[in-house]
Amino acid sequence: DEIRAASLQFVRKLSGFTAPSKANEAAFAMAIDDVAAVARRLIDSLVVTGHPSTPGYNDPAYPIEGRASRAG
Repeated sequence: DEIRAASLQFVRKLSGFTAPSKANEAAFAMAIDDVAAVARRLIDSLVVTGHPSTPGYNDPAYPIEGRASRAG
């Protein structure tokens, strides 16, 4: 899952550690889960509009990934 991978990368960057020590393992995992949840909430709440001729572009059920690939 891309959001989970990005969350892991963000937590690693923010903490300065590529892997947590045993003492920080739980906090590291919780931070990854929290960041992933917030990122998912953001992605799910975005409204992307496009050219009216693009089928499904204004439909909230249309996948964000599909919108991005059509826009590029």
